[in-house]
Amino acid sequence: MRKYNIFSFLEKKVDNAEFEILIAKAKEKAAFRELAICIAVSYIANALSKCEFKTYENGKEVKDETYYKLNVRPNPNENSSQFIHHFMEKYYYEKQGALIVNHGDGMYVADSFNFDESNPLKPFIYKDVTFGSTPIRR
Repeated sequence: MRKYNIFSFLEKKVDNAEFEILIAKAKEKAAFRELAICIAVSYIANALSKCEFKTYENGKEVKDETYYKLNVRPNPNENSSQFIHHFMEKYYYEKQGALIVNHGDGMYVADSFNFDESNPLKPFIYKDVTFGSTPIRR
């Protein structure tokens, strides 16, 4: 009985045609996996965009500016559905997640940001927040 280890595949001689087929199959599998992730993110974003976000003040439901931003138009460039899709795509595809920031009269999904997580007992401090090519200074 022959034992296999992690390098046993190196012992097998594979000609160029077989190697190309293996690479093509791996690429196809990766493409289908990426497509499945895209579809799942879209389904989640669609479900969230159909939800009503409620806002409360002193234990009572209110329909204030925050309610309007979350459910109708968070900023001049996106409606709430586009905003939620933008957020979910950032959240799933960026390794550090997503960040929503109030800026001026709108809520925006940051394109890039950094944060200091060195002290787990304190809230994160976000730095270098940008929307497009515009840095936000506070």
